[in-house]
Amino acid sequence: NNPDPEKATSVRMALEGRIAPGHWMGFGFNDPTLKEVNMVGSDVTIVGYVRGRGFATDYRLQSRQQCNYAGVGNVGVCPDSTQARNASANNVKLLGYSEVNDPCGVR
Repeated sequence: NNPDPEKATSVRMALEGRIAPGHWMGFGFNDPTLKEVNMVGSDVTIVGYVRGRGFATDYRLQSRQQCNYAGVGNVGVCPDSTQARNASANNVKLLGYSEVNDPCGVR
């Protein structure tokens, strides 16, 4: 929303790929000061479509484990909303979805 990245308060991303219904794709951000890529600690967005409807969900990757929804603290690969016990913690918004001849486009 601002051509100067340091002043921007939001970012728009678009993904397009060939995925089957019920599958997903994603992208993420990590600390730029790290000397190597590390998925643990990163903030990622997972997008896809299920039953003809697109979705986008925000995740904080706290460990390599599957999310333990019943456990204390919900450590692992869990949606932000479950980690914060607050649905508003999901700070990504699906702006659009299209499916044309297999490729799926999500904005």
